[in-house]
Amino acid sequence: MGTNRPGGAWQGYNPMMNLGTKSHNPDDMSFEYRTNDNIVARAYVQLNLADGLKWITNLNVENFQYNKQSFWSDRYGMETVAAYIEGKGDLKAPSGNSASRYSWHTVNTTINNLLTYTRTFYSVHNISLLAGQEMTSDFSEWHDSYGAGIPDEPGLYEISNATRDFSIGGYEDNTRMLSWLSRAEYNYDEKYYVAGSLRRDGSSRFHPDNRWGTFWSAAGSWRVSRERFMESTAGWLNDLRLKASYGTTGNDQVGRYAYQGLYGISDFNYTGTYYMNRIPTPSLKWEKNAQFNAGIDFRLFNNLSGSVEYFMRKSQDLLFSRQTPPSTGWFDGYDQNIGAMENNGIEVSLMALVYNKPKYSWNINLNFTTQKNTITSLPDGDIYFNAGVGRFRMTEGRSRYELWMPSWAGLDPSDGRHFYWKKEFQLDNNGEIMRDDKGDPIVTSRVKTKSYGEVNTDLQRDWQGSSLPWAFGSLTNSFRIHDFDFSFMFYYSLGGKMVDQMYREGLNLRLGFGLSTQAEGRWTPEHTTGSLGRFSYNDNSFTNPVSSQFIFDNTFVRLRNTVLGYTVPRTVLRKIGMNNARIFVSADNLLTFGTAAKRGTDPEVYLTGVAQDGGTQGQGGTTVDEQWGPRKVFTGGIQISF
Repeated sequence: MGTNRPGGAWQGYNPMMNLGTKSHNPDDMSFEYRTNDNIVARAYVQLNLADGLKWITNLNVENFQYNKQSFWSDRYGMETVAAYIEGKGDLKAPSGNSASRYSWHTVNTTINNLLTYTRTFYSVHNISLLAGQEMTSDFSEWHDSYGAGIPDEPGLYEISNATRDFSIGGYEDNTRMLSWLSRAEYNYDEKYYVAGSLRRDGSSRFHPDNRWGTFWSAAGSWRVSRERFMESTAGWLNDLRLKASYGTTGNDQVGRYAYQGLYGISDFNYTGTYYMNRIPTPSLKWEKNAQFNAGIDFRLFNNLSGSVEYFMRKSQDLLFSRQTPPSTGWFDGYDQNIGAMENNGIEVSLMALVYNKPKYSWNINLNFTTQKNTITSLPDGDIYFNAGVGRFRMTEGRSRYELWMPSWAGLDPSDGRHFYWKKEFQLDNNGEIMRDDKGDPIVTSRVKTKSYGEVNTDLQRDWQGSSLPWAFGSLTNSFRIHDFDFSFMFYYSLGGKMVDQMYREGLNLRLGFGLSTQAEGRWTPEHTTGSLGRFSYNDNSFTNPVSSQFIFDNTFVRLRNTVLGYTVPRTVLRKIGMNNARIFVSADNLLTFGTAAKRGTDPEVYLTGVAQDGGTQGQGGTTVDEQWGPRKVFTGGIQISF
């Protein structure tokens, strides 16, 4: 696949082996058949009780069903190819054909009851009041089954034909949220605005003693341009508004049964036995976020408008799945409220009407946001965690996603092996490592070593930067020429580090795995320069171990969306009884610019910045996507109204 693998496909994925289909498969090739069914139903009832007083009930139900059937032929695949190359087979895997079925079903229900009152008094006093209740319910169920040893006969794709290696699994999950909410807004003559809100939320994810959280907000704005002393600027300053707000919100995104101690059932010596699979954490509570915003909105010369806003968000009682050391005998970790964090930055939004005539127009929209993330409190000390091959260290004064990995020191041209920087520490009279006021070991020098095991420890790893970008945004251009419209939007992200495991895997020699064309620059006795280590068939981890060598700046620009449309003239539509008709075509993710794209990796990764296994890795190794990154999507359609 090399640098042209679609969407950053996992190097271990062979697209040629999935050429079969469920309905037409005369050669019994592997296939994967998926179906997605999504039904969304919305309904509401509105009662006008009095002048300005309304009762509204909203009901929203989303039903999603995902099914996947997979069949793996014994004639193709990594195991088969390896056996064939070693002269042990004839392109037929010893495990025989195998099959699996997977289904996932979710039902999300939201119902709210709102009482609203809106009224204007004496033409200048405007009030809006709201009180209500909301309930959300999330239900999900999952089933998975697998079987192998299917006879090599045409058309036998079901698990019922398997003869061994059976496995089956499934679960059902439920969560609930009950909320009581209120809001009040007032403005005087559309010049002075104040607003406030108060809500109380109860989540089934927390113990009854900590289930409820109370959150509030207050905001105000001043439309300066409506003041009399601003009348002299009316010719060029069309609108000017100062605004500020402060509010609190809550986060309950932890495991569905996070506070409970849960047990699983397994087989031990042919006897059913229970084992703990979740440590109880009844003290777990809401993560609380307090945010302050202050900014300015403006419109100049009737064709340039925008806003500039500063934000600061402070979070405390952060929800975190904390890992435990192997010495505890407990490997799954546990959920905990761990400390505090701060995010701050500036948001800029500009919209310019560059050209505007009856038959021609050109609009530009620009969004730009800076962000700085800092851990401000960790009462229990530094926290280390993994995301795929990435290793992270949380410490006060640095970002939430700070990479903590071995430092690469180049290649030895004599043998093609890697050097790494090894720290040497100051020792006391007892030979113990001395530490500074922050508790970090005091480093006296650094030396090169070829032993990866010596540097792949938390004591020897180094700070490698944050995976979070320092800025991001978008630029959109929209054109209209007679009845045609055309627009394109670029999305950009500046800074942030990526751990490119996709690129690394393409440089390792393994049977049945793809090899990047960039591996041509590897070390050989004839080519002793460069940074790619020598190939080793017996130990591919020796070739290119994970280190700062595979950590890159992740600045990129992507052509996110392009649309071309044509609106049929109304003079034509009236003859056929239509009010409006527009024909359009669109394309998403057509072009990507940046170093990641040059390596064949999709740059849009999870917050951890780890690109791995055809997707991206979240905390704890959660795969965000399956085999592919964002797709190139082409869409066409007709919009009609009568």
